[in-house]
Amino acid sequence: MTDGRLIHEAQTVLARAGYGSGSGLTVVAHGDGVRVGWHADALVRPAIAAHADDPEVAGFARMDGIRAVLGQALLSVFREAGFTATATADGEVLVTRAPRPVPGGTGPGRD
Repeated sequence: MTDGRLIHEAQTVLARAGYGSGSGLTVVAHGDGVRVGWHADALVRPAIAAHADDPEVAGFARMDGIRAVLGQALLSVFREAGFTATATADGEVLVTRAPRPVPGGTGPGRD
């Protein structure tokens, strides 16, 4: 179960990387980690309204290219900060604490 510290740490990592509160990124508890996702509603709604008669507006609204690049950036940001980060099938990033070696042991441990 995720504790509040991990959520705060993930938010701090994002803020230090330039992804502040207005970035559209969300951090929510998920199992032993957190899921980081991007919700672009504030960006997408005005664009859809402005281009409602464009037959390709649905493709624009998905923003697949932007989501892919952002996902790769988030993976890098969290890995460089010492976390384990993996992409999920739905385009979000799952962040957990990286396993730490057990003192005197041969395998990884968790704190």
